[in-house]
Amino acid sequence: MLARQAHHLTLVRSVHHTIGDHNAGAYFAMTGKDPVVSGRLITTPSPENFPPFGAVVAKLRPTNRPLPDFVHTPDWMSNNGSFLPGQDAGFLGSQFEPFVTGDPSLPNYKVPGLDLPRELSLERVGRRRALLDSVDRTLGDGEAVEGLGTHYRKAFSLIASPEARRAFNLSQEPQSVRERYGLDPTNDRSQEARKFGGLPHLGQCLLLTAV
Repeated sequence: MLARQAHHLTLVRSVHHTIGDHNAGAYFAMTGKDPVVSGRLITTPSPENFPPFGAVVAKLRPTNRPLPDFVHTPDWMSNNGSFLPGQDAGFLGSQFEPFVTGDPSLPNYKVPGLDLPRELSLERVGRRRALLDSVDRTLGDGEAVEGLGTHYRKAFSLIASPEARRAFNLSQEPQSVRERYGLDPTNDRSQEARKFGGLPHLGQCLLLTAV
């Protein structure tokens, strides 16, 4: 049914590159930066790399909502035994790393990390957070402490937020809608979502972003 929507689309034919390497080409596409430094291609992640567009937006235009500002679906992509550069936050630091959803095409899919262990209540997590805040105040200011604090605050807001649970809950969608986006039940998933190859997860990723 894509043809019915074609009048909303624009083909930008000027977007291209001449890099003959998947990893370096991915870095170029996701960061907009030349993947050649000192005559060598950037083919692996590094703290010195430029950040992807999502991390830049998360830093410059934070939403201050419980939902993550930068979401990556379904998984970290890899090629030739290495994660593709340009997916992580690079020199912006770990607080602007993407929230990775996992593969929504898998049976009984749940976003990793949103469900607490049965024996751990939200109230108990809140007490732990209060204790952690008091420890942070004892340690004082510092870039490392502030970075960890940001991680913990975001993690707690995700766990505690009904909005976040709804946003990543594909079970709300009718089965007929999920099937239209493609579940591909015959695919054995031997080709992982993080690798180049089969794409049984693609339609469900698109549906997840629209929920």
